[in-house]
Amino acid sequence: MLEKRSLKRRHPIYYLKVYDCKTNNLIGRVVDIHSKGMKLVSEKPVSQGGQLKLRLDLPRAIDNREYLEFEARPVWNGIDRNPDFFDTGFQFTEISRDDQHTIDSIFENYVFNY
Repeated sequence: MLEKRSLKRRHPIYYLKVYDCKTNNLIGRVVDIHSKGMKLVSEKPVSQGGQLKLRLDLPRAIDNREYLEFEARPVWNGIDRNPDFFDTGFQFTEISRDDQHTIDSIFENYVFNY
């Protein structure tokens, strides 16, 4: 199968938790991330369409922050390799320069390098 991705995906060492800021419910855990978006695995499917305000808990304070809040839009979903779970791809829609710097720090310190 031909790879269509233009950005290299990175797989975090920790499955970082992502919450819906509006409900404070766990949406899922990050299984890969890049500068424009991320893929989550979750127990329930995430509906496509619309924009969500999300909170990403960090494994330790990065840039004196324990979490990031940003807006993202679910753009695809499907069943995970483990059929008990669902995968959802998110595109970041509003992310500050500081948040982007923190995501870059996650790349440098908390991903598998292979």
